[in-house]
Amino acid sequence: MNDIQTLEIQLDFGTFQIHENYVLSTIFKNVLVGEKRKQEVIVLAKKYFPQKNFGYISDRVNNHSTKLTNFLNLEKIQNLKGIAAVCYSPLQIRAALLEKEICLVPFEIFDSLEKAKIWINSVV
Repeated sequence: MNDIQTLEIQLDFGTFQIHENYVLSTIFKNVLVGEKRKQEVIVLAKKYFPQKNFGYISDRVNNHSTKLTNFLNLEKIQNLKGIAAVCYSPLQIRAALLEKEICLVPFEIFDSLEKAKIWINSVV
């Protein structure tokens, strides 16, 4: 499951790796991801996956906050086939469970990046 080519993009709030079938994000510590930052990620996804199905993996190695409203209407991105959250603490898992309830795109929570990659590749 090795990607042939990976592109890494650094934004002011995190690092985003563009893989063949998914975006892998690592948000910086103590960042709040609100609507403006969500839109920046959507622009990236549309640029690199304009006509191709893809998934999104959030590798939560750093504690950060995401507004729950970010998960509303993601189903309108028709080629977004799944979101995986890799969580490392009970607090991160609780936050991800709330996000999963709101999100209409398939959303799963994992305790390892490898498991998340396997799942995201299966739904794409």
